[in-house]
Amino acid sequence: MNKGIIVGIIIIVIISGLTLTYTNFLDIIKSKKETVTKTTKNTTLKVEDKDIVEKTEIESDKNKMSNFLETDIHELQIDLKQTKFSGIAYSPYRKDQSPLTNIHPTLDEIENDIKLLSAVTDKIRIYGIAGNNKHIPEIAEKYGLKTAITLLLTGDKTDYDKIERAVQMANKYDGIYTIIVENEGLYRETLIEEQIIQYLNKTRENLNPKCTITIAEPVRNWLEHPEIAKHVDYVMINYYPYFSGIDISNASNKVSEEYRNVKESLGKEVVIGETGWPSDGRAIGLAVPSPNNQQKFISEFRKIAYFNGIEYFFFEAFDEKWKLGEQSDPDWQNNVENNWGLFFENGTIKESLKNTIPLTQKITTRN
Repeated sequence: MNKGIIVGIIIIVIISGLTLTYTNFLDIIKSKKETVTKTTKNTTLKVEDKDIVEKTEIESDKNKMSNFLETDIHELQIDLKQTKFSGIAYSPYRKDQSPLTNIHPTLDEIENDIKLLSAVTDKIRIYGIAGNNKHIPEIAEKYGLKTAITLLLTGDKTDYDKIERAVQMANKYDGIYTIIVENEGLYRETLIEEQIIQYLNKTRENLNPKCTITIAEPVRNWLEHPEIAKHVDYVMINYYPYFSGIDISNASNKVSEEYRNVKESLGKEVVIGETGWPSDGRAIGLAVPSPNNQQKFISEFRKIAYFNGIEYFFFEAFDEKWKLGEQSDPDWQNNVENNWGLFFENGTIKESLKNTIPLTQKITTRN
């Protein structure tokens, strides 16, 4: 055969192969693009009562969403009435009761509260273990709730006694899964870094290793004291966009932003120990307390937390009217400290939250 013809045939074969390869490449790119598009569309997850959603599918969607921006997360839908809170801060004080007057709730009253909260969450955070508070973990365990106990340390000689009692309780009740050794001591300037590290080390000495330890502080204090992070099992931050004067339209995103900032800066797992929005009170900057704004914050933040796997404690279960400011204060009627609850002090759910809280019934027995 003529050499020129052979060379021509070889060139044709090579060109055909290249064309086929390029065509296959385009097909692959098109297939990948379709796959990505389908995956993105499928991240819009709506959980209805009638739907049966496999746990593996939910976990898959959570993983996919972890790299999404909050603006994408807001497009997702979950049935908030069927989804429990990650955790809720709980104080048992009712009308005419107060730790300031040493009038405390009874064990029956506490049990009624715990029974109600078991429909809303699987974890509660309590403050202090004095009085009947020391019985809360045992009652909570009865209803399947885990308890995070917070020690109220002040820097005096009684602190080590509080730590010892907390360790004894945690070793006795499996439901106590973590001890928050102090709450905002750095922020209030009642404790210093060296004290806190000593308290943490002391707590760990005889503690059941299954029980974790941490402290709870605002974001700034954690970032200013990174050494403390080396002595805790995880970092717990308290952050309220309301007190930062953030407009409600960006409040949930701001919490998520602060969460990521601390996690990246300290290189440890982070739990949000307190966050929330008041239903009434004075405005701070662009932050306006109202029932509708409270509902908006709860709905949006819970979606962000759910699809990003953020563990948190919502502040709080019930309004605490005992925190009402003194009437000698001209601004006392605008006090927000007693308006953070999901429920009013008497135990009734706030009207604006009826479609936001997983309840099977209204409770009106809390007097």
